[in-house]
Amino acid sequence: MNLPFLVAGLLLGNCFSPLRDAMVRFLIMEIRILQRTLADQGVDRIICTPVERFALLAIGSEMNHKVKDIFLINAWQTYTRWLREEREGKVPGRPGRPRKFSDEITALIVRIAKENIMAGLGKIVGEMKKLGIAISTGTIKAILRRHNITPPNDRQYTVTGSWRKFVANVDSLVACDFLTKPVYSLFGKFDAFVLVFIHLGTRRVWMSPATFSPHDEWCRQQAKHACMWIEDEGINFRHLIRDNDRKFTDRFDSVFNEQSDTDQPVVTTGIKMPLMNSICESYIGHAQAECLDHFVCFSLDQLDHIVAEFGNYYNFKRPHQGKDIGNRILDPDWKPPPPVGAVKRQKILGGLLNNYYREVA
Repeated sequence: MNLPFLVAGLLLGNCFSPLRDAMVRFLIMEIRILQRTLADQGVDRIICTPVERFALLAIGSEMNHKVKDIFLINAWQTYTRWLREEREGKVPGRPGRPRKFSDEITALIVRIAKENIMAGLGKIVGEMKKLGIAISTGTIKAILRRHNITPPNDRQYTVTGSWRKFVANVDSLVACDFLTKPVYSLFGKFDAFVLVFIHLGTRRVWMSPATFSPHDEWCRQQAKHACMWIEDEGINFRHLIRDNDRKFTDRFDSVFNEQSDTDQPVVTTGIKMPLMNSICESYIGHAQAECLDHFVCFSLDQLDHIVAEFGNYYNFKRPHQGKDIGNRILDPDWKPPPPVGAVKRQKILGGLLNNYYREVA
């Protein structure tokens, strides 16, 4: 009675068999194309999650696990290992390499990130390096992501062309610019000016006292003080980079003309081209974002204290990023300590800035 239906089923199955085989060959070709694309990108294998692994084994069981010719995402030995572990009742572990950092180090990374809300990944890497712990930005990013912490992105600038070749001589270059901060008094709000000098080779900084009137004589006097700082630092000074601010007069430039033996010691940047003085601009941006923007100043003395504390922190305690610096503090004789001893926190400016160090046994 069911014979006609059986015959019809066999005929239909034979009709659709070529279509099914073509679909399988099409899918296999797609997988091979994806394999080649991943190989070109340096990916030599695909890591399956436990859920994906379970799904593949379940489908493979429907074919009695005779899938050697179509299991292409990994080696056949991987599939047989999955079968063996399934029979032994083993639970698949976390894919990828095991974590190599202890809970103590993870807690320290989270602590530094929470205590320094403006710290980017590079800043945390530098702080860990100060404590004798080598760790990459990718690992820190993964740890913070697991704890629902998103660090601010680091800003990156690039400079190309002949100017880049000029600033490559960093050991002989000093740059300067004005930092401004509003100061409030009984008579209203006034802009205070601080003249910043930075050595491009060592990233060391000197900052002048604040003033409301950066007139010609005041600027010339700060230029003399900057030259004294250059001599104390042992800098082989040749060029000063500055912008076209009218506060920089010929009398200001004359101080550096006497300090250098080159024909044109003072080099001015182009109009509206801050990247030509990017290192000094970057320092001022960091000083404002990490420190000054968090304070309301009511006197020049208060501003001088804040600027001096940040300058000391920047020069001697803050880890720095950049070519040939290696995300470390600016002391050329500094070496990472052994990772032993309790981690201590030195609060600067009420805990706005923090210095981490190992307690000496």
